[in-house]
Amino acid sequence: MKKLSNKTSAFFLFLLLFTTSLFAQGWEQTFTHNFGWGKGFDVVEAADGGFVMVGDIDYPTGAIRHYTWLVKADANGNELWSKVYNAGAVGQQTGRAVLETTDGGFIIAGSTSTDLSISGGMILRTDMNGDSLWTKVHAYNGIEKFYAIAESDDGYIAVGDATEIPNGNNQALWIVGLDEVGDSLWTKKYFTDLGSINSGMDIIRSEDGNFLIVGSRNEQILVAKITEQGEMVWSNTYAVAVTDVGLSITEKANGEILVGGYTTGFAWLSPVLITLDENGELLNTTSAGLDMPGVTSGITLSPDGGYVIVGSIHDFWTNISEDTSGYVIKYNAQGDLDWQLDLDKGTLVQASSIKLTSDGGYIISGGNTTGMFLQKIDGGLNAIKENKNQLPIAEVYPNPATEKIIIELPEDLLAENLSLDIFDSEGHLINRQRIHEGTTVIETAYLPFGLYETVIYSERELLQANRVIVTN
Repeated sequence: MKKLSNKTSAFFLFLLLFTTSLFAQGWEQTFTHNFGWGKGFDVVEAADGGFVMVGDIDYPTGAIRHYTWLVKADANGNELWSKVYNAGAVGQQTGRAVLETTDGGFIIAGSTSTDLSISGGMILRTDMNGDSLWTKVHAYNGIEKFYAIAESDDGYIAVGDATEIPNGNNQALWIVGLDEVGDSLWTKKYFTDLGSINSGMDIIRSEDGNFLIVGSRNEQILVAKITEQGEMVWSNTYAVAVTDVGLSITEKANGEILVGGYTTGFAWLSPVLITLDENGELLNTTSAGLDMPGVTSGITLSPDGGYVIVGSIHDFWTNISEDTSGYVIKYNAQGDLDWQLDLDKGTLVQASSIKLTSDGGYIISGGNTTGMFLQKIDGGLNAIKENKNQLPIAEVYPNPATEKIIIELPEDLLAENLSLDIFDSEGHLINRQRIHEGTTVIETAYLPFGLYETVIYSERELLQANRVIVTN
């Protein structure tokens, strides 16, 4: 085996230490509660560098006791405080979305009810320590729920659905403009035709000052653009299979709109991504990931012009089953897969949302068999290093490399259906191939000077990752 000289080793160690500082540090945490089990639906990075996650918690009592749960963690995922609101009351209260306010407090959108049949859209405001300041309930003569909230010039816009009572002949798309203290400025109900089922699941502010909403309309994906006063600019539906639902939405710098959700058909749930132009015309429909079942529950842009999605084998809104797992997938600006990461299979993690963090990484909210789940991953190469403390199974040399990289594996591992990926310093996949022999040679003469990553995996389980410097 070729060995490195002391001079080369010292150079490599220096560069390795230098480049390591360029990557954010990752961690994962589970938050539990003494009185019940819950899951996190949304997360926001706070101004102090910590994270706040909102979700629900169930108290295991004879009566229905389901409450909004808010957790604050520091930048390393350590719990700072945990708050359960309206605890002790009989009824259902949900927390679906959270934003930080200008004074360091938080505003939560969800729903609240005193029994199973009547519900109102809920806006809950807290101070910076999570203590409740006020709760506003928006209810009329039916079942109203908020699923998402966005900031506006006048305050906020919340979106969800509203079902008429007593006849219940339709479920409308429901949008409410709010002032800074949670009072209604205006209310809009769209698609009120009898027998129709509609919902709004996510809302973002568009680059043109309007707002984009995603959800469902009569078992098709619904995307709509509204003004700040709630007037409809345009709306379209998109049919992929039998039943289609949109869960998350974002807008690229070029005006294209990315929508994540799921579709059902003969294969049950399948994650789906659709791309629209700025006017809502369909450009592309793809199945997220590598032919896996499940849903795309969250989507965010990446600094390099690509985007990252999270999802689960099962719908996050259903109960966790014994064969579920969560995943993270990074795409480049052209929509090609850069890398994929499985979340913790041992605790059956399901992912609900993902946000870009100030250090270029990502924060993921969700739930597992124990409680609320929060994970921070790096935005670069380290994002796929689940087992970075594992002992090496392969020899990778020379390092630094000029014309080639040689990878030597024990013969007894070749039956494990091994693959090799090579990533550049920004985490872009530049080469993928199967490993069929004990010695694999990768030509590097065409690669520019820089830091690269070789990743060896079996199926989708990461086995080893090595940084290699190419100096030609």
